[in-house]
Amino acid sequence: MRLKKREISVLVTAVGGRSVGYQILESLKLSVNPYRIVTTDADPFSPGLYEAPVSYLLPPANDKDYMDRFLEILRKEKIEVVLPGSQPEVRVIAQDKKLIEDNGAIPIVSSYKVVENSFDKKKLSVFLKKNNILTPPTVELSSPNKAYSLKFPIVIKPSKDSSGSRGVHIVKDMNELRIFFTDFQRD
Repeated sequence: MRLKKREISVLVTAVGGRSVGYQILESLKLSVNPYRIVTTDADPFSPGLYEAPVSYLLPPANDKDYMDRFLEILRKEKIEVVLPGSQPEVRVIAQDKKLIEDNGAIPIVSSYKVVENSFDKKKLSVFLKKNNILTPPTVELSSPNKAYSLKFPIVIKPSKDSSGSRGVHIVKDMNELRIFFTDFQRD
């Protein structure tokens, strides 16, 4: 005789279209394990809010009321596991990890220190090299002149607060790099 698996109550944040949160939601829906899924997002038009049995609007993660509202939802829905779906929410949830645990849920995030270091590409590169983990060459480019020793093509991405592919550029040669810096300085 097979025992029926107990349903786990899961909160997935940031369930907008094509987001990490939405992909987490889709994965949970496809799982053979029984989950009671609750979703949240700051945008009322996020598709994941309408694909879960229970959903809530939350203020943006940097809003002063975010964590109070978040904890209200945890308690009301008896959430056991929290799966953050956006970089800003990972940061806030990691920072308040103990508070969330004290409210009965397990947030699936690294420590705040690890999160902060991983969101700064320069710090992360230094850490990985220090621990003998292979990484692509990483340099800080404050001007095109710093690129003369580099082998093209190169990938350029902001060092901080650029999740996913946001701000990524592939530059084929020094001329493209100069154009990139000219355009970048206008923004």
